[in-house]
Amino acid sequence: MKKIITACGFVVTFGVVLFALKPDFTPMKKAISGLFDTQVRAENQALREKVTTLQQQISKIQVLERENNDLKILLNTNYSKEYKKTYATVMSQSIARDIFISLDKGTKDGIKQGDVVVFGSALLGRITKVYDTFSHFVPITAPEVSAGALLSRTGALGYTESTRQGFFENTLSLTLFGAGDFAAAGDKIITSGLGSVFPKGLIIGSVIESTTKEKAATVRTEDMFRLHTVCILSEAGR
Repeated sequence: MKKIITACGFVVTFGVVLFALKPDFTPMKKAISGLFDTQVRAENQALREKVTTLQQQISKIQVLERENNDLKILLNTNYSKEYKKTYATVMSQSIARDIFISLDKGTKDGIKQGDVVVFGSALLGRITKVYDTFSHFVPITAPEVSAGALLSRTGALGYTESTRQGFFENTLSLTLFGAGDFAAAGDKIITSGLGSVFPKGLIIGSVIESTTKEKAATVRTEDMFRLHTVCILSEAGR
């Protein structure tokens, strides 16, 4: 501050006011924040893509492992010399109006209508339609299929048929013929060979529940939906 005395004796004070200008960093902050967000999004996207790729690779490995295990089971199973065996891959499954499973083998591979489809020693179904390069088989859990059955523990005879939800739950209903015959949980059910529809001795499944009826039980079959490779048995002279 400066004070000046005038001729009239008045004191005049001159003040100097300084204004400090504060810089505005908002645009710069937004630019940096935007750049950071862009980098984070790009890194997250790259990580997601890597995770997706790894998941796909893991899925492929798991499928190959299942197929390899399926082939080991099939190759290590000894079938009767009366039958020619043909290994086939599952192409698709139909559960719409008609229930069937498509295989990649047909007449060119010697497949015929009526051939039996198995996995290891387990009965899966029977070939119903054959084309040049593929075929359809109806699983034993389908409503129209019934199989002659034998209770391996006692030798009791009977038959299996589909339950209402059997195809989706891999279950069958077992009925035994003899009075006093009964099945217990864990009992193994095999084909009896009666009726000549299915060869004798193939595994139908295991009893998981005995009902209130003495001669009836629920049987768990092989899981049709998980299989990738199966074996088709054709009678050698047919």
